[in-house]
Amino acid sequence: MKFLIAILLTLCFTHSQADTENTLTRVSELIWKNRVILIWTDSPAFYQNTLKQFSAGMKDRDIVWFIFNGSKITSNFRGLIADTFVTNTTRDYLPGEHTLLLIGKDGGIKVRHHQLRPNDLFEIIDQMPMRQYEIKARQQNGPG
Repeated sequence: MKFLIAILLTLCFTHSQADTENTLTRVSELIWKNRVILIWTDSPAFYQNTLKQFSAGMKDRDIVWFIFNGSKITSNFRGLIADTFVTNTTRDYLPGEHTLLLIGKDGGIKVRHHQLRPNDLFEIIDQMPMRQYEIKARQQNGPG
């Protein structure tokens, strides 16, 4: 019986640990996988609707976006987001007077702005060396 309890406890701990490992706690966990848009606003619905209208372009450019409204968050991220993500991100990126940040796949801040203009962001991204490489590789290898 003790052996069975030990096995169950081990399985529960392992499962819990795996859940924690797959939960996003910081933007830095997305480096080299995604470009990131961070938006701090009191009007999340407006930004969410705008970003959704450009979802094909976002997907094509590997963009994950996060909209912060106080302690609430809205995102197109497909995994679990830790409760500490909002606090960590706000502390790490100190939005200040800029309500929008674009972070490149290398983790560097590429744009600090007051307004969301997806086409302008796409134009900036499309000029980045890593994006140019992605476009060239796609042309050589075909879509997919």
